[in-house]
Amino acid sequence: MIWCLRADLNRADAYSGSDLWDDRGSGRPTDISIWSVIPDTVGITGSEKCLTQTTSIPIFADTFRANMSYSLPNLSLAYVPQLTLRKAYASFEAAVPNITPTTIPNVGDKYSLLEQASVSLPFTAYFNPEGTRSIQGIRNPFVQVSRLAAYVVEGVWENKSSSTYTREQRIKYGVSKTQTQEMTHSVGIEVSASGGFKLAEWSITLNY
Repeated sequence: MIWCLRADLNRADAYSGSDLWDDRGSGRPTDISIWSVIPDTVGITGSEKCLTQTTSIPIFADTFRANMSYSLPNLSLAYVPQLTLRKAYASFEAAVPNITPTTIPNVGDKYSLLEQASVSLPFTAYFNPEGTRSIQGIRNPFVQVSRLAAYVVEGVWENKSSSTYTREQRIKYGVSKTQTQEMTHSVGIEVSASGGFKLAEWSITLNY
């Protein structure tokens, strides 16, 4: 298969640390090796690019380059696709919900749910192209990951006395280590408490 992309939709990148296959021991009079082209690590932290600027991120395309030796092919031939990423992060500024004696919520109720950031990338950016999830999802080649914010009811208490009743429950904000590990294991992506996305496999950080 040959990929044909416009110049602005691809970028020079790198090869894998070792070849995927070579003909050592085959007895051939000439040498040959096959190398995978991979996207290099890139960070977008917000300090490197202004919030109104458009930037791009490299995407793994499962492409290869052959070389008539056991050394790395010419680096000028290593290219991967790149997708435009516009920084768009919605701040959560909703007012605190108004709770009255007749509108007492239940634990788990959500108020003012807001999608703060969302990114859609090819499934190969999250999963191994040869993995079961990739093969099963081949008809829908893009995966969307979103970061949501909301007021969530963590506790409900009823005052049945005539005196003042005070209860307090402390909640740590952000994504817990357990939640981060579970999400990384399940979809190959991390979500930081600061509102960023991180593709675990290629260490491509999308921090709004």
